[in-house]
Amino acid sequence: MTKILRRSKRYDRFLPISVVAIDGDEDTTKAGPFQGRIINISRHGACLLMSQVMMNTFHIFHSTKESDSVFLQLTINIQPEIIECKIPSRPIWMDIFQEGDLHAFKIGVEFMINPEGEQMIQLEQVISKK
Repeated sequence: MTKILRRSKRYDRFLPISVVAIDGDEDTTKAGPFQGRIINISRHGACLLMSQVMMNTFHIFHSTKESDSVFLQLTINIQPEIIECKIPSRPIWMDIFQEGDLHAFKIGVEFMINPEGEQMIQLEQVISKK
């Protein structure tokens, strides 16, 4: 049996998110918002479940990978605390998700902020309580 080594504890959660693609050089929105869910999350990244990955000609995985200045901004709203957390991230992998009649996309993202920073510590504290 292979043991999986993770950099930080992973929490299985089903959190609603909004995803916007932003060009950091031009400070403009390239596409979005896309609605989705976080399936699991850690201080270093998350797995997203998205029903839509394209808007016009922009693909949130492929188009983001083509430019170093474009990143995904995840907005997580955690209820009932009503904590809105915005996290810049980069897509790492993408796969198709199929279960019964449900067809969607899973996207692995890596967060672009300090995993030991105050924002991630607060987010982990709230998520670990659920």
